[in-house]
Amino acid sequence: MRQRNLKCYRSGRLQSLVDMIESKKRSILKTLSYRAILTIVLAAITYAFTGNLVQTSGITIMFSVLATIVYYLHERIWTKIILT
Repeated sequence: MRQRNLKCYRSGRLQSLVDMIESKKRSILKTLSYRAILTIVLAAITYAFTGNLVQTSGITIMFSVLATIVYYLHERIWTKIILT
């Protein structure tokens, strides 16, 4: 990314705001990969405590759907925050 910024600066072009802000598509892909990993971890922990596959599935699915929505919203909010 830094080389890209330097290249844009050297050529006299301004870097577009789109390059600086994470795209919605990238946020969605990051959300899905993050949730896939944590879903596996959650299922393993839940099964270790319950020993019941039906309960494990229900808890894991409900939590994963909610957590995915919350994570995506969190990512999108952070794209609006400008730190100086």
